[in-house]
Amino acid sequence: KPDIVLIRPGKGIVILNVFSENLDQFTLNNGMLSRGGLAIPSPLSRVYTYRTNLIEQHSTQLLKAALVSNVGWYIVRPAIWFTNSTRESIDSVYAGEKKDAHNPNIISGVVTLSTEDFNNNEILYSLDVKRTRKEFTEEASSEIIKMLTMQWHSYNEGDGEIVLTKRQRELAKSFDRRQIRIKGVAGSGKTQIL
Repeated sequence: KPDIVLIRPGKGIVILNVFSENLDQFTLNNGMLSRGGLAIPSPLSRVYTYRTNLIEQHSTQLLKAALVSNVGWYIVRPAIWFTNSTRESIDSVYAGEKKDAHNPNIISGVVTLSTEDFNNNEILYSLDVKRTRKEFTEEASSEIIKMLTMQWHSYNEGDGEIVLTKRQRELAKSFDRRQIRIKGVAGSGKTQIL
């Protein structure tokens, strides 16, 4: 799952993953970062996959926007923050990857951020969160927020009528300064009497 998802209605979504390793210790080979015989998927490909999945599998509104116009894909901006790597390190490891002609911080469609990038206003330009996107409607942003928000099912939203056994009714009665330990296997109704 993504580390951070920022949603700005009418502007877009940023999916931001954090990569805390030092890139100077890695080499890139066929989309995998390697270090000392250990290979892991490139963080760029992982966050790009999150973006694709969000659009194609979780949001009908974003998918419609992407199918109608290529601009729809730019509603969701994938990004990686390399917390222990310099811009020079990022550019060195990803030297063979496709860079955006207008923004050199975008590599293979993913915004790459070093710690230095957080110290200037270029981050807003790189993340492209200032531009208004009419395709990112209120309905689309609500759909994404609902999907990302943890759903809470309260006890009183259950099936309504709770029927307790005689013993459960006895245990449910409160008495001053009386403690009762209730034991039982899963599904035996311990929570019901609370």
